[in-house]
Amino acid sequence: MALDAAPLLWGLLLLGIPLAIHLLMKDRPKELRFPTLRFLKEAAKDEARRLRLRHLALLLLRMFLLAAVVTAAARPKVRMGAGEAGKDSPVDAVFILDDSPSMTLAKGGTPLLEEAKVRAARAAEDLPVGSRFSLATRTRGPTPFTLRPVSFAGEVATVGVDWAGGPLDPALARSRALVRDREDTSRPAEIYVFSDGTRGSLTPQAFPGWPEDLPVRYVDLSEESPPDFSIEGLALSASEVLPGSTVEVRGFLRAERASGERVLDLAIDGRVVESRLVRVEEGSREPFSFSLAAPTPGPLRGEVRIREHDSLAANDARFFAVLVRPSSGVAVVLDEAAYLAERAPPGLFPLLLALDPSQDGRRFRRLAIPESELAERDLSGLQVVVVPDVPLVEEAWAALRRYVAEGGALLVLPGPGTAGAGAGGTTYRTPSALEILPAEVVGAEPFPEPVGLAGVLADHPALAAFDAGANGDLLAVRFRTVLRVAPHPDSTVAAIFAERDLPAWVERPYGKGDVVLFAGGCHPDWTTFPRELSFVPFLQEALRYLTGERRAATDFPAGGEAEVSLPSPGTGLRLVVVGPADLSREIALPKDRPAARFALDEGPGHYGYVVTSREAVEGGPFPIRGAVAANVSPSETDLDRLDAGELASLLGPSGRALEGGRAFRAELAGGESWVSLVPLFLLLALAAITAENWLSNFFHK
Repeated sequence: MALDAAPLLWGLLLLGIPLAIHLLMKDRPKELRFPTLRFLKEAAKDEARRLRLRHLALLLLRMFLLAAVVTAAARPKVRMGAGEAGKDSPVDAVFILDDSPSMTLAKGGTPLLEEAKVRAARAAEDLPVGSRFSLATRTRGPTPFTLRPVSFAGEVATVGVDWAGGPLDPALARSRALVRDREDTSRPAEIYVFSDGTRGSLTPQAFPGWPEDLPVRYVDLSEESPPDFSIEGLALSASEVLPGSTVEVRGFLRAERASGERVLDLAIDGRVVESRLVRVEEGSREPFSFSLAAPTPGPLRGEVRIREHDSLAANDARFFAVLVRPSSGVAVVLDEAAYLAERAPPGLFPLLLALDPSQDGRRFRRLAIPESELAERDLSGLQVVVVPDVPLVEEAWAALRRYVAEGGALLVLPGPGTAGAGAGGTTYRTPSALEILPAEVVGAEPFPEPVGLAGVLADHPALAAFDAGANGDLLAVRFRTVLRVAPHPDSTVAAIFAERDLPAWVERPYGKGDVVLFAGGCHPDWTTFPRELSFVPFLQEALRYLTGERRAATDFPAGGEAEVSLPSPGTGLRLVVVGPADLSREIALPKDRPAARFALDEGPGHYGYVVTSREAVEGGPFPIRGAVAANVSPSETDLDRLDAGELASLLGPSGRALEGGRAFRAELAGGESWVSLVPLFLLLALAAITAENWLSNFFHK
């Protein structure tokens, strides 16, 4: 038998109290000298003997009652079953709690992580007296060993969900190192893992070379995988758009171990704006889509969620953010003569007409830049730079290379003024031009007879607007001369000419931006394009594509970090972030850093940010308001479980998988368990009270 509170046995000294009371209150028979009472002496002696027996019985019952109460307070327990030698000796125990998002699964209304915390605290109390405890999670600990179960329970209570998730391999490795590096190795060591048995909780790399004298007990808290509906594969047609644009929100509703209908809600800034009823069969997924209008500049915080949450709420919603930018600044590079004359040459007039505010002033802000100033010009506030038939030197191309690398877009429209220079090795063959252009320029290619476009990618965002003759017929455009190019391997050819399948539209991402080369150009000496009805819509769609479809990173994994670009690195910038918990924090920005990072440590949801500058000027880009979305990785909410054989194979000979529903210590001891004797001693105390009361009444009748 063992005692959880052995010092309380000092209370047995209180047994002397009933004995002292008995001795002090003992009746002494009075000596009577009347001769007439002599015949009663013998009767008195007999009565005294009977009284002594009665008082002794009451004394023993009262002492037994007091002993039973004191012993019950000491919490006695006894091991049942055939135990192993040394089970009562103290141990060094490391408790590893799985704090991944899948542990938010609710079983009976209680998340598995909360159940793991309760069971770990109770298991620590159940270990032999003198044991030491340590706590670890995937990213925390293990903590130094402590002898105090109460202190350990306090540390367990502070464990929260690590939304980044991941396997428990790092925690196992650190716990193994803690045990190995102990100064006091007199106690045997054990590691207990509390997890949900999902495939993501352990990997085969966790246990190779594991020492056989370090047992691992894996406590499986989830006996089976419950039915689960989840949203996955959420994607946006664009994450950075202009006012008036439409964003398509697409995704899938998946059902595991169940089938049925679910209502999906599209919410913007917390308000439901549209709903869908989607039916999905077990083990499959069903697509859904929403259309979202982007009204005014600023961030849109969106969410697609299942209206009725199931037991795993972490995958019932997916968050997204859309940045609605102000009207785009588009710069057209002009040669010096045209810029000084303040008029467009014949080859550029159709291009400037397409950018005229009367055509679509809401979307574009036109700006002319002389080619002589391009190398020194600050291009950071522009969304697109258009380089028509204007020769450029290496310094100008280097400025364009830096601009595109930081997220700008470049549209190149060749013509007779640059084709010859390209063949001669100047305009399109400088080092910076060769680096950013999507194709290597060979030279001008004249045709005996005008040719048209032979093929256009119908699903290309800029060219889809001309499908079925909408906005004019691109295939009716004729080209007498084009620029012959050889696309790079990482480039995309979206349109070709009918003659020898020469590339017409070639694009390529570079850094954070894009470069598009239209080999047909827009010069009247080369093509009839400027006279066609499709020309203005073509240029506008190309610019919308380059401004509205840029790749803006607004979706990041919860628990990780987000990165946002800064328009002009400097010392006067200030970044303030507000997360899902409405906690405001200021992020320090190192000097001359082009991007800012901040932690997404408040869980899934939206993180809004504001960038301000002490050196801001009127009309400048500040303040910059934006938002990013943090979502739980789909792999972290996958409830597919390891079966018993797989788990045993992972744990190896030193491990044992324990079922969450059975007695913890009974499992650890191989069938043994500690049985508390407190109820027995309380029952004996109650019996003693009853007997003492009955005897008192019986003796005093």
